[in-house]
Amino acid sequence: MKEWIVTTQDLLEKAEMLYKFVDLFSDYENTPRDYGCGIEMNMAEVHMLSYIDANPGITITKLAQLSRRTKSAISQTVSKLEEKDFILRVPDKQDTKKKLLFVTANGKKLSDMHKKFDIQTLTKTFNYLLRDCTKDEIFTFYKVISVYNNIMEAGKRKRGRLQKEKQ
Repeated sequence: MKEWIVTTQDLLEKAEMLYKFVDLFSDYENTPRDYGCGIEMNMAEVHMLSYIDANPGITITKLAQLSRRTKSAISQTVSKLEEKDFILRVPDKQDTKKKLLFVTANGKKLSDMHKKFDIQTLTKTFNYLLRDCTKDEIFTFYKVISVYNNIMEAGKRKRGRLQKEKQ
């Protein structure tokens, strides 16, 4: 394993930088915006719609697993999307207690608009980053984020197992 020797002060500065990024991104994620259909939605809602569009007939349980959110949080988001006529809940023919989720025509249109919005936004972001970073530095950032995600997901699984053991 590689050893990295840094000062306590350097580690505290890195922790503060990471905290600031998470805080700013959380604000960005929770800010409602118009993805092109004239209706403002937050990132969680529109990404949920995109998950449903990409996985017709998905259930709330499977959405919770994919999005790493609770079934309760998913149910609330799904209800909002249903009220706005972006999705439909359809009883499963083999298990009527289970509801399958599908996008409506409006939901499909918004999901497609969201994809275009994301591509435009990410292109602008990459171009902005290229002012101060090389392409290799940007790709390294995404590699680090990928590894960091794996660390965080492993920690979440471990906390879940510990929580179940306490019960």
